[in-house]
Amino acid sequence: MEQAPTADVMDPPEIAAGEAGAPRNRWAMGLLGGSALLALAFEQSPANEALRTALGLSVLDWTSSALAVGLVVLAITFVIELVSSVLIVAGLRGEFGSFSRLVDRARTKATDGTANPSSRLGSVLTDVGIALGLGAGLVVVRHHLRTREPGLRNDLLVAIKASVVVAVVSGLIGLLAAGGIEHADAVGLGREAELFVQYATDWRFWFGVLLLVQGIPFLRRQWAKRRRDAPPAA
Repeated sequence: MEQAPTADVMDPPEIAAGEAGAPRNRWAMGLLGGSALLALAFEQSPANEALRTALGLSVLDWTSSALAVGLVVLAITFVIELVSSVLIVAGLRGEFGSFSRLVDRARTKATDGTANPSSRLGSVLTDVGIALGLGAGLVVVRHHLRTREPGLRNDLLVAIKASVVVAVVSGLIGLLAAGGIEHADAVGLGREAELFVQYATDWRFWFGVLLLVQGIPFLRRQWAKRRRDAPPAA
């Protein structure tokens, strides 16, 4: 007796449609991954700072207002950092074969207890240092890899928070550089304002902060381990 075809057998047109869609999916994933890499590269490039500086100077020419400069720099920085971070989130959550397996292995190592633990304060300082020194996108990468099952909502919240930090600090720098230092000097805070402008987004300064935040606890743990493993005195 001839058996009727089952419902789960794909008809030839459906198979053809699936095969035709595969190249489009690969192109889409490739475009997404390329956009994420370009966003990460732009965050680290001089073009990022040059764009914000040019806009700030233009606003200063138009308005002669330090406050307007600060607000515009804050806004454009938030847009740049958030768009870059969202593209990086999409790239981290995409399916890219070997890259996805590499991300999964990195996450496994970061969440299996072998990674160096850090205090709450140390973690916050690390996030701030990475955001201001290297960009909000790398904070997203850090949290994505340190979370066993990272959700989209959590990735986006990290992106927003890190972007806000970079935007606020950049806006303050724009405000001070456009004339706010003179006002700070009038109340005795001129030197502090100059130091803030000089170091707030200097990656070398924040690299030193990261070395201290991560290095000191690491050295303390190694010292405690050596004392614990040392043979008892005779």
